[in-house]
Amino acid sequence: KHQTIVTLEDGVKSGGFGSAILEFSATHKYKNDIHLLGIPDSFPDHGTIEELQELSGLSPKKIALFLSNL
Repeated sequence: KHQTIVTLEDGVKSGGFGSAILEFSATHKYKNDIHLLGIPDSFPDHGTIEELQELSGLSPKKIALFLSNL
């Protein structure tokens, strides 16, 4: 029913929940816009949880900004 799907995970995007959603949608030939929010598959900097969430785009402010631009 929905045209846009956004997944959010506090883990690496590659091979995570969002990847399973992409695989499911491809198998069933869904044409939805799917956006994955999660941690990039790279070595992160060191910092507090809040600092790392900001860097990876997972802070509440960055998530709200992303959603407002859909």
